[in-house]
Amino acid sequence: MSVDIQSEFRRDALFDRSLENVLLNTQTVGVLLLDSRLVIRYWNQWLGDWTGMSPADVAQRAFDSLFPALVGGPFAQAIDEALFQGVDTQCRPLLSDSDRRSAV
Repeated sequence: MSVDIQSEFRRDALFDRSLENVLLNTQTVGVLLLDSRLVIRYWNQWLGDWTGMSPADVAQRAFDSLFPALVGGPFAQAIDEALFQGVDTQCRPLLSDSDRRSAV
């Protein structure tokens, strides 16, 4: 009996990504993933509802260009610590209603 390990692996990887997406989108907190250039790689539905910007609206956009009011503040510091210093970071809501409405 021959098993195509590559196709099995691809099928499992697709399942895992689907499951991860469901888990992240059902959280009652915002979850985002940024790369080292601060480009948004993942934005869960909670953040979409809270900011009014869907995951499709923010995909592949630089976080700091969407929220310039946060540059240099505590949220930016938390991002720096998480991305570049390896510190586990959680942030309390830092955007006011006006900051969310003025996002580009």
